[in-house]
Amino acid sequence: MQAYRELFCEKKKSQLAKEIRFLSEQQGAYIRLFRRDQHQYEVVFSKEPGYLFGETIWYFFDKPDNLIFCEALPDSAQILLVVVQLGSVSIDKQILGAALQSELLPFMTSDLRYQIIISGNVPLRETAQFGTFCFPENLVASFLTLDEPLFPRLQPLKQLQLQPLSLALESESLNFGFSSLVILFVTITVLGAGWWVLSSKPVAFSSVEEASSSTLQSCRHYFKVLSTPEPKEQLLEMIHVLETLYALPGWRVSQLTYRQQHYQVDLILEGGLLAEVVKRARQQHYELQLFNQQVRLRFPTTIPGHVKLWKVNALDPLVTELVDRLHRLLQQNAVHFGITHRDGVAEKLSVIISLESVPPGMLDLLGRELEGLPVQLVSARLHFNSGLLSGHVQLSLWGK
Repeated sequence: MQAYRELFCEKKKSQLAKEIRFLSEQQGAYIRLFRRDQHQYEVVFSKEPGYLFGETIWYFFDKPDNLIFCEALPDSAQILLVVVQLGSVSIDKQILGAALQSELLPFMTSDLRYQIIISGNVPLRETAQFGTFCFPENLVASFLTLDEPLFPRLQPLKQLQLQPLSLALESESLNFGFSSLVILFVTITVLGAGWWVLSSKPVAFSSVEEASSSTLQSCRHYFKVLSTPEPKEQLLEMIHVLETLYALPGWRVSQLTYRQQHYQVDLILEGGLLAEVVKRARQQHYELQLFNQQVRLRFPTTIPGHVKLWKVNALDPLVTELVDRLHRLLQQNAVHFGITHRDGVAEKLSVIISLESVPPGMLDLLGRELEGLPVQLVSARLHFNSGLLSGHVQLSLWGK
């Protein structure tokens, strides 16, 4: 998980130490302090001891003001991502390659120029290519592709080692003898281990543990439906499916359909070899159907069901919350509501989202906006043309 970072304005040392101690009780007991200027400290909080990954990458490249570093991990769909803005680490985490564009979208609208460094097969490229994306030319100070992976060659730096709270405060003469009695931890990326991220919105809905047994009995179908895969994870897998099949040489993905936790993908022949598709289908245990110049693949999702189920909440506030979230991404005419159906004490509202010539990364952004809501991904029907998606995604919103 990415470390928690906070800027503190300089004040009386006793007050600064008190604030750092207070935040460490919420964000982790291992910290590192960096003096940014005469009036500011940046403090990094972590659950575990280790070394700061983002800062280690930054130091390796001589601490440029603005840096984007991406490295593909071998035999994986994951990549390491580090973003530095104005001399401070903004992102250091491990993500799916399919999510890279959506992670970097906020940085494409700034006026900062970045030193961009990539390693391995990442979708970010210096010039636009099919199935990849590039940064706006005016935001690129330099672009470098490494010949070999950097991560296995990184050496830990002592000045980037996380320290116990008391020792870190002593190093800046901020320790006045107080001790934390309660320490709550947040996991950080450390060298020598994998990097994982949990990014979630605060959930305002009660868990099923709080529901009475009578409610559980009367909402059996409701809980069964919401035990289907998380929409956020399902949409990320959808991007990965498109990304993987689009890489088949001489074949074009024309349409992807998702329904009842199964995919159907149509590929059109454009000079490729049928043997390549047959090989991929056998490796992945896909069902294959052959037409004239087209192949159809069918296969189930690999995403498991929900870890947590939700109590039945009032539907109207949920609709308001969903509308507000979706309108952060989409135009108002892109969201359509159907008929509400009752199932016991629960009701479901059909929601159809229309997409028109959007990048695949939009599915990741959509999934993030749905996180924490009692939403089921019912189906999707998407056409793929020149690297852009058009079609619709159907959801069910559940409440009472």
